[in-house]
Amino acid sequence: MSEAEDWSMTESYAQLKVSLLIALLVLACSASVVIVNRKGSLGASASPSKDSFIIPYWLPYFGHFFHLWYNWQGFFRRAKMTSAVQSLVTIQVLGQRCAIILKPDLSKKVFERQASSLNQNTLHWHMLANVYGADAKLWESFMKVNQAPSYYGNEELASDLTLRINASLESHLPDLVSFSESAIDQYEWERLANATLTEQTYGMRLRPAVEIDLLALLRSFTGAIHLTSLVGSDFSDTCPSALKDISDFEHGWKYLLIRVSPWLPIPPLTKAYIARRTLTKVISSFYDALHAEASSEPLPSQWRDLSDVSPVVKARSAFWRNQGVPKSLRVAADLEFIWE
Repeated sequence: MSEAEDWSMTESYAQLKVSLLIALLVLACSASVVIVNRKGSLGASASPSKDSFIIPYWLPYFGHFFHLWYNWQGFFRRAKMTSAVQSLVTIQVLGQRCAIILKPDLSKKVFERQASSLNQNTLHWHMLANVYGADAKLWESFMKVNQAPSYYGNEELASDLTLRINASLESHLPDLVSFSESAIDQYEWERLANATLTEQTYGMRLRPAVEIDLLALLRSFTGAIHLTSLVGSDFSDTCPSALKDISDFEHGWKYLLIRVSPWLPIPPLTKAYIARRTLTKVISSFYDALHAEASSEPLPSQWRDLSDVSPVVKARSAFWRNQGVPKSLRVAADLEFIWE
């Protein structure tokens, strides 16, 4: 057999493999569509008597993932308009099915049910384990301390925290915009809002002006004030990226909630995982420092002064310590506490 014939057979074999792969993919997609359409569709023929039905999708396993990634608001808007008779639909995302409530009236009825119908502890644990990174093996420990007081209900502690926030807002309000040209000299909330120094004409003179995302500026500014008032200034000094990490964590929150794999190339998801790892690491070290301070021991090397940590956080730390709560659960719960 000649070299040309060998090359021709190799090329034909490669084309055959590609054709078979494409055929299998098309067959899998077609089977997926057929199966889903037998159970439910977005069309007007969907039975209103069913509590939930599956929105059709083409790709097995991925399901509606790309719809949600590209434009999740538009996807749900179309679903609501097309299936006007349905209150509850089911979507498929990366091998998992999620029930979505489309009508506010139904959500009110769900949350008005007794605890036997809607287990709030299960929902809270789902959030701690999937979003905030608690060890999945600590369910029993969580059940023992799930009635932990928030300390916001304590009038004295809540009043102290409110006074701290108000005083900090008043003292830092003149620093809302620094008019610094260099990003190094700007405050963290300015950098997160993409502040840019320019010049604009006022009358006959050019004066410095700042182009900035006002909503992002206000969110970042108030976030920085609340964070410092809650956990003290040393927390921000030890973790200068804390405010940005919280912002990145918030942007990728929805992916963590549905347990999207961190290996998928989704920038908000990747940033959210990195931010969560950074925040949990610094929170773990922070509570080690609080424990050392409460025990009159030397603080870890990266911490200098915890005197301005709010009594709310110190009371919460003392509660975790007295209850012997595992560190993974404690850190996840405190990340939830700080983020909220």
